Amino acid sequence: MEENKFLKTPAQISENNLSELMENIILKITKEDSKALIYHLNNLNFAFALATNERKSFILDNNPLTKIQMQCQFSYPSSTGLKNRLKEIKMNYFEMPTDMSKYFTPKIYNELLSFKEFLKHSPNDSINLWIKYLINIFLTPTNTQIPQDMELKEFILNKYKRIYQNVSPVKLLILNPYIPNFVKDTTNAESIFSQKTHLICYSPPSFEGDKFCKQNLLRMWFFDIKEQDILNISQINLEQQLNQNFIFINKILETGGILYIETQNIQKMEKFFKISSFYGYKNIQYYTSSNAKNIIILRKSF
Repeated sequence: MEENKFLKTPAQISENNLSELMENIILKITKEDSKALIYHLNNLNFAFALATNERKSFILDNNPLTKIQMQCQFSYPSSTGLKNRLKEIKMNYFEMPTDMSKYFTPKIYNELLSFKEFLKHSPNDSINLWIKYLINIFLTPTNTQIPQDMELKEFILNKYKRIYQNVSPVKLLILNPYIPNFVKDTTNAESIFSQKTHLICYSPPSFEGDKFCKQNLLRMWFFDIKEQDILNISQINLEQQLNQNFIFINKILETGGILYIETQNIQKMEKFFKISSFYGYKNIQYYTSSNAKNIIILRKSF
């Protein structure tokens, strides 16, 4: 492929060495309290590396579930705190529409709507973020393991206890100022990075609207995600999205820096790399990992 003229020959890298690579890049390119951008959140490792090294990160992602699934994982309240919060949620009665009976029993439907009403009028503190995340898990399409007589509160508390028992001690030490912030759109991001940044972690978009809607119907219902908004996001073809992404990235990296890319479909990025080369980006490292992930590190000279 033509992009091989731009890309170096890839080297194999283990997951442990990849974590070390991320940390080395962060420490070399940024200073404490520096801002970095994560553009399309593919995994949390880079965000954790920024937070544990006391760098401020901002996440821009067009998947509406990303924030629900990821934001809570940088702050872990006590199980007692969660238990007390759950006690505050009063169960109300709601008449269940006929079409919802194929998904829920009346009891679970009432519980879900009671939670939804509570969360709508409550702050997005760490406990409520975890409640949203665990309801998101509860509404997994393949979830067939929850007994119909189980209370939602019981599910949330038990699930969180298991997560908390296995959490890395390092994650418990992340300080509040370094918990990533989610930004609404590129305009919002541009205002935050008016002084530019020297580090962007980028994963090319892989968002398929029709597939998303089919797989996340109940989540969309609970979190008030509109189908048309999803379809509007996904109607732009990948090549056009990549072009738009590069224009934005190049603007934020105007004064130079590192673009760290993770992708599993490098073939579709041929034109992205051609444009990068034209604008003076150099491929300084290229790796493939055991899970078929490609890690490409580009440098734009200062």
